Amino acid sequence: MSHKSRIHYSVLNSSISGGIYVLKMLAQFISRSLFIYFLGKELLGLNGLFTSILNMLSLTELGIGTSIIYSLYKPLNEKDDHQIKALMSLYKKIYTTIGIIVGILGLMLVPFLHIFIESASEINGLYYYYILFLLNSVISYFFTYNRSLLNADQRSYISAINDFIFQLLVIIVQAFVLFLGKGYAFFLIVQIIGTLLSNITISIRVNKEFHYLKDVPIMKLPKETVATLKKNTIGNLSSKIGQIIVNGTDSLLISIFVSLASVGIYSNYFLIVSSVQQLCVQITNSITASIGNVAVAGDEEHGFAVYKKHYFVSFSLLYFSSTSLMIALDPFIHLWLGSSYLLSKATMLAIVVNFIVKLFRQTPLVFIDAYGLAWIQRWKAIVESIANLTFSLLFLIVFDLGIVGVMLGTILSSLMTVSWYEPYVVFKYGINKPFGTYLRITSRYLLILLFTLLLTYSVNNQIEILGIVGLLIRLSVGLVIALLIYLIVFKNDDEFLSIMLIVKKLLKR
Repeated sequence: MSHKSRIHYSVLNSSISGGIYVLKMLAQFISRSLFIYFLGKELLGLNGLFTSILNMLSLTELGIGTSIIYSLYKPLNEKDDHQIKALMSLYKKIYTTIGIIVGILGLMLVPFLHIFIESASEINGLYYYYILFLLNSVISYFFTYNRSLLNADQRSYISAINDFIFQLLVIIVQAFVLFLGKGYAFFLIVQIIGTLLSNITISIRVNKEFHYLKDVPIMKLPKETVATLKKNTIGNLSSKIGQIIVNGTDSLLISIFVSLASVGIYSNYFLIVSSVQQLCVQITNSITASIGNVAVAGDEEHGFAVYKKHYFVSFSLLYFSSTSLMIALDPFIHLWLGSSYLLSKATMLAIVVNFIVKLFRQTPLVFIDAYGLAWIQRWKAIVESIANLTFSLLFLIVFDLGIVGVMLGTILSSLMTVSWYEPYVVFKYGINKPFGTYLRITSRYLLILLFTLLLTYSVNNQIEILGIVGLLIRLSVGLVIALLIYLIVFKNDDEFLSIMLIVKKLLKR
């Protein structure tokens, strides 16, 4: 694939994925509003809790998805149809097995649900709801392996469009169900049907796009490919454990140590922040396959140049999104749901800081996947997980900090472990550059971000206008200040100029 085509597909994936994700965010807010109106705060908390429990069960994926996508880069680049089919056949078998394992483990958790939910006996249909939620999770594993081929071939936009169409249809039908007063069970059944149809549709599309694979006999994978796959799988398993424990246990801890209703309130903030985070991730992750092609070529100087550009784009997204969240998160929640759904200022601040820490990790994570470096950093997530649980329980039990304590535990564990180690792995084993280079770039970005957040937050505290007009004024003032600082600081940077050049060329087309 040529350099020009890599840029073309990167921009195509980024723009379509980003645009669709914005629409998905709007659809999610409509769905959440209807959910709260018709089903209430407690079932909202239950929905968030079930999501966390089943996210923990997704640990059984073992990181095989990322490993096989990495393994597909080279055969796709070399048009090795036999190896592509062999990998896809293996992926299908593994994901079918995973779906069965998730179902079995999920059923084994049924007798223990009361441990996570203090008011379990007061919720009618609790176990029935859980089984439906579990069924949706299990179904998601079947057929979904086909998406990996599209992602590795730099056509993730096809999957993004497919998923959005079905998500929109599901939300429309769910709204109709809620208006008819059918309740939470029917709400979940509609979700199950939508998941199944979405996976079947994407499978049909992949079979059509890669129809030539039907005529290719399945070959035995080379030993070196299997060895690399095993090592990356083990490395990704470690990373998966860290992600599940750090991100998946927040709602569990809040439910156990605070209340189920608090899980529902926190989940609204989480929906907004994670939606913004995933939008940024969608834009940056959509060029992972392009980075994978650079990694296969083995050009370290080119790899470093791509890293700096990617990091700059990721920081730019982080810069403007964190500024917007700091200014508008509380006012938006107040307008959307009312004052009873607001968290404390300290909690809001901790949520935004956690968001910033996560997004600063995005570029190193993308390069770890693209360069196949999961094996090297296989132990880091274990250390992160232990640190996260230790800090969270300390802040919850000893200091009784509630949701703030959970956030602080996540922030501190990330800063002490993965936030520095992941870029270290990329610089040492991927692009082969001094780690001090990363520290200088990141320190500069952090100082600029901190200055901008303090200035915009201070200025906006002087604005006393309430309501939607006040929210729009706050956002406008904050973003104008942020944009002026951004242009003053970066207008002569090579990364800024090169990205602007690409944008101008695309606009001319």
